[in-house]
Amino acid sequence: MFSPKVIYEAIISPLFRWPKLVCHYSKSGALNGIESVQTNSPIEARYAKEVAKNEKPYFNLKAANHQIIGTSQMYSSTAARDNGIKSVMENGKTTTIKDLT
Repeated sequence: MFSPKVIYEAIISPLFRWPKLVCHYSKSGALNGIESVQTNSPIEARYAKEVAKNEKPYFNLKAANHQIIGTSQMYSSTAARDNGIKSVMENGKTTTIKDLT
């Protein structure tokens, strides 16, 4: 397993239902991950709607190569999950990035 020397945390804002995207890479790797979210978040086909073992709906955002680049929180309903996807689609391409290191 890759053991990072530096952990970069980027908050994609103003997404109120999207968890913090934590990238355990070098700064350049973190920036690549952020760019992947910015590129893929507007594309509806990149979202996989899932249901956890506890029957709570959630979603994964995937890159073009099908790698998961983000996992949402657990939602109370499928409608809430779908609203979360809509929010990420609208706001995920933001250029507002906060480096908290």
